[in-house]
Amino acid sequence: MVINARSVLFLFCMLLLGCNSRTPLTNQSPEYKIVSATNSVYGSVHVWDSLLIYCTWQPATVAIKNIITDSPVFSFALQEECYAAPILRGNKLVVQRARGLISCIDIDSKNVQWDYQTEGRNRTLHLAADSIIIASVNGKGLVAINLKTGQLMYKLEPDKNCTLPVGFLYNVTSDDKHLYVAEWERSPLATFDLLTGKLLWQVRTEALYTCTKPVIIDKYIFVGLDGLTGPDCTDANIGGYLLINRSDGVIVLYRESDPVSYLTPPHDSSTVYFTTWKDTVGHLLSLNINTLKTDTLHAYSSYDRIDDDLYLADDNLYFTKRHTHLNRFNIKNHKISPLNSELHSGNAVKYKDITYIIE
Repeated sequence: MVINARSVLFLFCMLLLGCNSRTPLTNQSPEYKIVSATNSVYGSVHVWDSLLIYCTWQPATVAIKNIITDSPVFSFALQEECYAAPILRGNKLVVQRARGLISCIDIDSKNVQWDYQTEGRNRTLHLAADSIIIASVNGKGLVAINLKTGQLMYKLEPDKNCTLPVGFLYNVTSDDKHLYVAEWERSPLATFDLLTGKLLWQVRTEALYTCTKPVIIDKYIFVGLDGLTGPDCTDANIGGYLLINRSDGVIVLYRESDPVSYLTPPHDSSTVYFTTWKDTVGHLLSLNINTLKTDTLHAYSSYDRIDDDLYLADDNLYFTKRHTHLNRFNIKNHKISPLNSELHSGNAVKYKDITYIIE
């Protein structure tokens, strides 16, 4: 088992951010509104329609707020904090209630509709086709659960020699018929039939990489590569990115670069945005899937590196830096504007012509 620097950094960030109690900010702007998620667990924040769903670490709860009014809607006590983003559809809320225990809760009655116990902590909860819950089980594999009944549909268990280190998660995405899994059995991407779990195809590269979350953009899937890994490949200074046909797994573009940051790349209809990092210099890049052209949008140093996910709303990317905190970057004119020196979160969502910043 190989645990690289990313694993150590990830676990350290979980502890640091989970224990960082923040005071909600009250200042607003005509250009955006701030919604507080006090004591939220890093990685648990999820927005659906006009509702903010998140978990807190002290006390351990799952909560729902209205982002328009910044008022509470629902709260439910958990047995331990949940690092996976809860899923809400209708009045059904799915969350990890205890270690490895996935529960579906009726938010009207607060009754538990069903429980499903997995073999380890769930670091990813993903809703596929509005009816299937995909859960990552602490590096061991994935389970597919019927949202309505809580019954197991199938398990995806990798070869015992190809599992992820403890603390890692399987990054997944899906369409109506397929489940796409990054880093499956030492491949950047594997595709399964969503209903049966049958393996359809895998992408192979000569080297082993840790990967970003796969992103569906039109007929392609984008995967960022965050440095070489494995017993014989430990050069963390080599990365890259892939553009893959969704239909057959054919690699359309395989380009080496500095390691792509382990964040979720946002995108619009033609362009995906991502960051790279090497030594003391980082870059914000864009890849146009029609022209296959990569552009460097912004460079930054270790003093002000981008630490959290990028969020796209209209023509602006929102992200946080270590020392200037919340920033807005216009993708048309490449102008960067510090928005708030106190705001430590860059989670942004557009809803009815207003950009909401989750703090």
